[in-house]
Amino acid sequence: MHLKALVVAATVLPLCSGVPRDSGQDAARRGEEPCKQVRDHVAKWMSDNNIVPNMDLSELERILIPSFPRVAITPSLAFACLKSVPLYKDTALGQVDFLRPLFEWQSTLDDLRDPPEGYLSEGVDLLGGLDDIAAKLQKAQGGYKNEFEFLADLYTLTTVRPRDFHFIYTSSIFDLFSFPRPARFVSISADGVSAPKIYLHADVDHVEHGYTPSPVSTIDGIPALEFLQKEAVKNGRCHDPDARFNSQFPSLANDAALVYTPAQPATLDLRDTTSVQCQNGTKFEFSNYAFVRGNFTNITSGVDLYNDFGRSNGTGPRTSQSEVYGLLEKNYTSHFVGYPEPINVTISGSVAGFLPESPDFSDVAVLNVNTFQGSLGPRTFTTPPSADFQEFYNVTVDFIRAAKASNRTKLILDVQGNSGGLIYNLVALYFALFPGDTTLHQFSQARAHPQLAWIGEQLWNDTERAAVWPVLNFIRPDNKPWSSFEDFYGPHPGPRSGEYTTPSLFNVTDYAQMFVSHEDPATADPSLYEIPWTEPPFAPEDILVVTDGQCGSACAMIVSMLTHAHGVRTVALGGRPILAPMQAVGQTKGGPIMNFASLPDLDRDAVPDGLEIPPPREGFHPPLRVPEVSFIGWSGAIQFNSVNMLPWGEETEGAWPLQFRYEAANCKLFFTWEMARDITAVWKAAAAAAWLGGNCVPGSTTNSDGTMGGIPEYTKEVEDQYRLGEGPGALRHK
Repeated sequence: MHLKALVVAATVLPLCSGVPRDSGQDAARRGEEPCKQVRDHVAKWMSDNNIVPNMDLSELERILIPSFPRVAITPSLAFACLKSVPLYKDTALGQVDFLRPLFEWQSTLDDLRDPPEGYLSEGVDLLGGLDDIAAKLQKAQGGYKNEFEFLADLYTLTTVRPRDFHFIYTSSIFDLFSFPRPARFVSISADGVSAPKIYLHADVDHVEHGYTPSPVSTIDGIPALEFLQKEAVKNGRCHDPDARFNSQFPSLANDAALVYTPAQPATLDLRDTTSVQCQNGTKFEFSNYAFVRGNFTNITSGVDLYNDFGRSNGTGPRTSQSEVYGLLEKNYTSHFVGYPEPINVTISGSVAGFLPESPDFSDVAVLNVNTFQGSLGPRTFTTPPSADFQEFYNVTVDFIRAAKASNRTKLILDVQGNSGGLIYNLVALYFALFPGDTTLHQFSQARAHPQLAWIGEQLWNDTERAAVWPVLNFIRPDNKPWSSFEDFYGPHPGPRSGEYTTPSLFNVTDYAQMFVSHEDPATADPSLYEIPWTEPPFAPEDILVVTDGQCGSACAMIVSMLTHAHGVRTVALGGRPILAPMQAVGQTKGGPIMNFASLPDLDRDAVPDGLEIPPPREGFHPPLRVPEVSFIGWSGAIQFNSVNMLPWGEETEGAWPLQFRYEAANCKLFFTWEMARDITAVWKAAAAAAWLGGNCVPGSTTNSDGTMGGIPEYTKEVEDQYRLGEGPGALRHK
């Protein structure tokens, strides 16, 4: 596969120039089909740039390299095309009906209906939301005008309201365009502890050369802070409002993060221009654009668009393709902008170790872990998983060796922008820091429901202990395997409603062997993964976790284990300009993520050899009815959070999972101009707060003098004043 030629064709694109200004309104006035307009713009752009699409791609290449490069058009034309797709009511109702049993697998389904104080987002009734959508589909008047309106409600219900990036429902139609906003902003404090102001991101470089920027006063005529916080509520998937706020801004860490995906600024709406006014009276107008990401060659109408992309088995861009452009544009041979040269680094840059040379920083080592994913660079599909695990392990262990050889006694674990990844890499890091532990100090609970019970009862084999749902990934709190599915299942009552399985530990009883299981044991040696020391290389009080709140999934798990089991302290960066605490983990605090692609075939393909399924008892139905063939494709488009996390030592019956607990960092710091362009300024400020008595944001610590102390408790000050508001699934009381 000749990657080089393919990559060039896929990445050459002027971002702000050459965008056709023909809008959706212009097309409508001329009586033209907006989707045909999109097709014509794509064809002209490709002709003007001498690009010939490669339609003869293998399945592997189709995942890695999109067939067409992204073409820029106006947002209004993109939305006009989407809104020209007629509503197919019967199919939409079938889609809603198909999703009902799938929603039962989401671990937070019951808790979201009535969240506790300290959960800083609105609750949502997911099943009630499906009822709302179905009712609106049935309306003769006042219902949905087109397919886009229906999908917009479904998207908001599943992807926005739960504030859980593990719970995802995607439509191929929504993947046809992306809507980045060229007007980029930063939130900057004069000294890191006083309230920040909003500036244009371009000012970061200008300030270094003596320029004094003016803060942004309004965006599209709305006060800048209000505009950004409302955008965060509309589009952000973080449960924490400070993390949502941070997701609106670029940063050194986010630019370096291998799999960081910023908040989509306008999945459902975006003007063709963004107007910005600064406090000194200067005005700017930015042209917005939409990227075309699908093949429009045969599209001349909204009906064509639906036939090609809107059906459950549509051929729209795959989720993996959506991220390919950013991955291809990364330079995997150079270190990150604004970072020093690392001592050790993985090929993809997922993990990098630094030994800063500053005199007042000489006892500090920094391990930057921007993802727990495996390789997502050019070798993504060319290496076995174990090669990635071994590289992550080697870089981590070699760096800790180098740090200790350099007499570094303190460690900063920088997880800014880390949205999680593979449990195996998390395990390697955790045991490298605490090799004496024999278990992961984190309890898990799945939601107990009839579908899971049916699978367990029908497909559990007491001899082989084989089950479709990954029960074998978990063990009892005493580190012994579950003796039966009933023992594992329980169920146990939740904090307000619902039932859950018995609290379990992730199975790491044979730490080294779990890595080997991912390739032929004959070619892998378990000793390659054994931690080469028996004592922790750093004392818990000498470890500091630095986060921007956008830590989630596997990242949330390791932060919870470090803080709850070992008392490691945390510093949170950025957030809303309020003098109050900020949570260290603002993304999903659960996992692993799973999907439903195989569930329709559970009655056939997933049965262990030699085990027959008896017919279900009367009134006790199998987990999913086998749907119409045309609906099966939808099952692969939805993902769910399989288990909740419970903090170590708090696995009591009816305990709230971590996702709903308020857990502030020990200290909050705002970004300064220097921190926005030099990552070592971030590390120095965090180290000063942790070990040198430096100041934190007033009100963000438990100490009256503003120095780092214990963990602040929840107060009303940290609540988000903005709400998503009415819509399917919205709760009236929260």
